[in-house]
Amino acid sequence: MFIDESEFEDNQDCIYAWSKKGKKVYGKQERKRGKRENLLPGRRKNKKDLIAPIIFKATLNAVVFEQWYDQHLLPSLKIPSVLLHG
Repeated sequence: MFIDESEFEDNQDCIYAWSKKGKKVYGKQERKRGKRENLLPGRRKNKKDLIAPIIFKATLNAVVFEQWYDQHLLPSLKIPSVLLHG
C-alpha cells in the first residue's frame, strides 16, 4: 500500500513553452495564488486503482491525515495489508 498527496491549483502558470528555433515565446504570468485542492489516495502495489481517495481544500496536516486514515482508508483495506511510509 502506498499513500501520497497531490495538490492542484486552478491558477498555475506554465513556465515553459515550445516555439520554432530562434523565436521567443511571450506570455502573461499572474502572481496571485489560485484556489488549491488536494488529493489524498492510497494505492495497492501492482494495481492501478486508487483506494479511499478524497479531495479536500485544507492543508494536509496530522488531523486531516488521521481522519482520512481512520474514516476512509482503514475501512477499505483487505486483510492482510501492509502500509509503507517513505
